[in-house]
Amino acid sequence: MKVQELIEKLRTFDPESLVVTRGLDEDGFADIRFVEAIHVRERESEYAREIIGEYESSKDGKIPAILIDHS
Repeated sequence: MKVQELIEKLRTFDPESLVVTRGLDEDGFADIRFVEAIHVRERESEYAREIIGEYESSKDGKIPAILIDHS
């Protein structure tokens, strides 16, 4: 995905939205495939937050977020 396309997609969301990507356990680089609205919640475990990421997907999560992902 090119910068212009990403900017156009992001303009459709609330500019105050949290932006997230997949966890910290991946290696390498991939092209962005989609941008979508999801809900997340903060992880309770400090260890998991440091190793995997600060948030986890949650249908009943109170935090709206924009996921930018490659898969």
